[in-house]
Amino acid sequence: MRASGRQAGDVSNYLRVARVAAIAVLGMLQAGLAGALVLSDGPGGASCQYFGSAGNLAWDHAGGDWVDMAGTLLGGDAFSTAEVRPRGVGQVVLWDVTALAQAWQGSSVPAGSMLLRAVRGVVNFNSRENADRASRPSLVVTWSDGQIDRLEPSADTYFPCPSYGSFGSEVIFKVSADWHAMLVFPFRARPGFTVRSAALRLVSDQQYGAGATVEVFGLHLPQAPKAMFAMGPGLAAGTLQDRGLEDKSGVLYVQRFGGIGWLAFMSDLRTFDNLRQVDAGAANGFRPLDGSALAVTIKRGDRLALNHQIRFSSLIGHDPEEAYFRYYLRLGDNWDPVVDGGKLPGFAGTYGRAGWGLRPADGTNGWTARGGFFSVSAADAKASDLRGVGTYADVANSPDYNGSTWGWNLGPTGLLHKNRWYSIEQRVKMNTPGKRDGVLQVWIDGKPAFSKTDIEFRTVPALKIESVWMNVYFGGTGIPDRDMTLYIDNLVIARHYIGPGNFPR
Repeated sequence: MRASGRQAGDVSNYLRVARVAAIAVLGMLQAGLAGALVLSDGPGGASCQYFGSAGNLAWDHAGGDWVDMAGTLLGGDAFSTAEVRPRGVGQVVLWDVTALAQAWQGSSVPAGSMLLRAVRGVVNFNSRENADRASRPSLVVTWSDGQIDRLEPSADTYFPCPSYGSFGSEVIFKVSADWHAMLVFPFRARPGFTVRSAALRLVSDQQYGAGATVEVFGLHLPQAPKAMFAMGPGLAAGTLQDRGLEDKSGVLYVQRFGGIGWLAFMSDLRTFDNLRQVDAGAANGFRPLDGSALAVTIKRGDRLALNHQIRFSSLIGHDPEEAYFRYYLRLGDNWDPVVDGGKLPGFAGTYGRAGWGLRPADGTNGWTARGGFFSVSAADAKASDLRGVGTYADVANSPDYNGSTWGWNLGPTGLLHKNRWYSIEQRVKMNTPGKRDGVLQVWIDGKPAFSKTDIEFRTVPALKIESVWMNVYFGGTGIPDRDMTLYIDNLVIARHYIGPGNFPR
């Protein structure tokens, strides 16, 4: 075993580990990831393009992101290195990953995970699916009080780019300079105790050429820009249940779905039977946020459920260059989109010309940045109540004729539990014509969930933010095979950051 000359008693090594741990703690606090994300090697898990395929949660760089011993993103200073001999059948390979485990103890993001890459050669390792348990990956952690934890991975997979699907079900995982591997162990920090040593053990049954040099790094997940944490408490922070929010400077529109105001959302008569006002007596796992709410049902065989545009021209007399929009969203107990994904509320500037329905945006005719929901496999729908949401955008630089799909991949991410209220806030800032500097940002419960700052919404100044498009639509092209209901409440449109409201839980 070789650990790049690093010794446990080396003072400089200790300082570097402490630095990585501090970076990890900051990242966790910023991203709000504690207990919020489980890395998986299943069909909806990690792949070349995504660290969470089910929610379109993209890596910053295809093939997986890592942090090195010095805390450098995509750096080359590995936590540990080992040589794999050529033509070694059943070859046991060991890495001293003590430094990495000590960084996990500082609440790394996420703890227990690692990325393997080869600086030389190609090698296959047996995975946790291997029939021979003795050949599966293992991690042995020794603590300062003498306790020894022998851990098997909860996930192990590799990323043969540019593929989109997961390879986590295979009996091997491959490591090369281009195809990285991810391992996740159920490591849990023990308050009051420190990691004395940690060793990773893998078994290789196939090597290519002259063997391989394989390095271990810490896994890194996308981080939100610092500016998203500096938005302040938000317009709603000083109110109780958004009361008096209408009177605050910069607030343009408030809708609580009480009284008869919700009837305006039936502006499209095709959705008349899909919308209703509900309160505490509703079924489907519903619990009120603030009195009554708007129930929106996608009916079996029917794609359109909600189609209402709140136009800025009617609110302020013109279309702005920047706006914020917050609403509370609750996915009902029957929210299982196993056939296809679809659209959710978001911003738009279609001007009746482009940005939806196979009318592609070209920078001069229109654009959209609606929300989106993602399909889930029938097996995953039974195994978990998490459902993915994100953005469906049709803008000037969309690479696809049908637009672009962006998963909300920061902090709490766009994976939402059913039967829970979430504050969903979106911000759009139009780009300067001729530049790709347009902005779309998303906060979930006040935590940054998505940021894209290189969008080309338009190439002409005439296109601006025309409306908040309250849209719930199934597809794509799929037809829903069941009724599915979501709930919307306390919708606010403003010139400034709104933030989540103060509601009793």
